[in-house]
Amino acid sequence: MTIKTFRAFALCILFSLVATTLLAATPLDTARARISEKAASVSSIQSRFKQEKHLSIFREMVESTGLFSFAKPDKLRWEMTTPIKTGFVINGGEGRKWHELIEGEEHFSVERDPVVKAVSDQLMSWATADFEKLDTMYTMELLTQSPVTFRMTPIKGGLGGAITSIDITFSADNNYVTEVLVNEDGGDFTRITFAGVRINAEIAKGTF
Repeated sequence: MTIKTFRAFALCILFSLVATTLLAATPLDTARARISEKAASVSSIQSRFKQEKHLSIFREMVESTGLFSFAKPDKLRWEMTTPIKTGFVINGGEGRKWHELIEGEEHFSVERDPVVKAVSDQLMSWATADFEKLDTMYTMELLTQSPVTFRMTPIKGGLGGAITSIDITFSADNNYVTEVLVNEDGGDFTRITFAGVRINAEIAKGTF
């Protein structure tokens, strides 16, 4: 076999492998790849949020608003401003939390606070599009391609069994999450929407 013939043969194999990979990619794979590509260029996110909790035992929806800040790799602030002031900050493995009815702040280890750890793990995984980690907690399906919306169903035994599914919707440019819909047993659900999102903007000193 001549060098010229060998090169042609090698190129044929390469094109065949690429074509096979492209054909094997599902719409879910393609959507995840687009989100991951965008997430790689995001170093920080800041936004307002509105949380609407719909409980079957109440006629009226319970609404709260607040501020969300995230910086790679492991800094997070989730601050509720209305109707009460409460929240927490994560900076690496350490954190602090507060509540307007309790004087001062409580400092804690993230590993020793399972509730805050569970919430912060979710928020950070969504913000960074860490699908490898999410795949250990959920099975995932693609609900819509434009905008990209994933439905994540907890793997049996996860999240205490109360949550039936979580729908995550991304912005039109795939840069950030615009809505999270948490569906629970009995028809209860919580919707969190994000607005005024700033990507890679300067974060005020003391945020974390």
